[in-house]
Amino acid sequence: MTTEKLDELHNVRPFRPFTIHLADCTKHRVVSPGFLSRTQGGRTAYVSTGGEHTAIIDLLHVTKLTIGNGTNKRRRSRDG
Repeated sequence: MTTEKLDELHNVRPFRPFTIHLADCTKHRVVSPGFLSRTQGGRTAYVSTGGEHTAIIDLLHVTKLTIGNGTNKRRRSRDG
């Protein structure tokens, strides 16, 4: 994962929620652009995880980014 890819997902309009996956298998959802910020140096990210909670992420530990709302879409059957 590159910081450029994170910036791309963060800045795309219209915004699409995405999930940051870490090496220790934890995940942090970014549901709105205002819920993610980065330090000036760019190595650390802050993700608001609800209420007064914030995840502090060292971007060197990010393994992948996935786009979407975390639900699997069901395909409609053609048979009705």
